[in-house]
Amino acid sequence: MEVAAVAARDVGRARAHSAEHGIPRVHTGYRHLLEDPGIDAVYDPLPNRPNGAWTLRAIETGKYVMSEKPFTANATEARTVAVPVAVQDRVVMEAFHYRYNPMLLRVL
Repeated sequence: MEVAAVAARDVGRARAHSAEHGIPRVHTGYRHLLEDPGIDAVYDPLPNRPNGAWTLRAIETGKYVMSEKPFTANATEARTVAVPVAVQDRVVMEAFHYRYNPMLLRVL
């Protein structure tokens, strides 16, 4: 896995984060990051409220999604997201991706 790009509401913060962590590309907004054909998956650390909309946009652009928090606000929104996930054969993972981190094996 390679962290290939970053985006933020404030592009200055994105640039600072990029410089600090050696991330090669900075996008001027989330939409631009989702349109980047070099990105296969996105990590979504956004506040809960907008997660459903951004998760749906990410799936519609063919991305896999790892969401730090609930990926939707309610069951209705989750069902709306589930349709394109199934059609495009993508994965949306919510707050449990730590289980796949190699460090967990060391802890166990």
